[in-house]
Amino acid sequence: HRGRVHLTLFWRVAESPSLWRVFLFFLYKIHTDKKHLSVKIYCMNDGEKIRVGVLRGGMSPEYNISLETGSYVLNNIPRDKYTPVDLFVDHDGVWHRNGVPINPEELSGFVDVVFNCLHGMDGEDGRVQRLLENLDIPFVGSDSFSSGLTGFKNKTKARLKAIGYKTPQYMLLQDLSKYDPED
Repeated sequence: HRGRVHLTLFWRVAESPSLWRVFLFFLYKIHTDKKHLSVKIYCMNDGEKIRVGVLRGGMSPEYNISLETGSYVLNNIPRDKYTPVDLFVDHDGVWHRNGVPINPEELSGFVDVVFNCLHGMDGEDGRVQRLLENLDIPFVGSDSFSSGLTGFKNKTKARLKAIGYKTPQYMLLQDLSKYDPED
């Protein structure tokens, strides 16, 4: 997936004919630039809403903030275009859909796209993104490679320095008991 642009379009069949021009443009781009653009188009019936799975919770220490973020999205998603689906991951890593345990492999039958609100490990380190990519479920945010790289600040800084970008000096603290702020 590195170096590729992934674009997912949800298309209402009865929408304006001018959208056909957009559709034809993307078909042209797919044909002429296959190496750099991946486009998926989902046709939907008029009035059909996009089912957005809002993924929250998780096993990281940032569990509570993830619940808050997910609740905010669930409460504020425009209901005229979208049907929110609560996807909750408990402390043990068990996934739930609207409160009922579910195997992640079954998600595609209940959601069209996932809005990832997981924080910390699994949510920001590329793991859940890789899972969703493997399940061929579109999601909001960066792909698994980008998330995996930027989820670890020291790896991001090392990669940026290796390709010539300047970054501020930093120190990686792995054991805070050995850190002396006076040094």
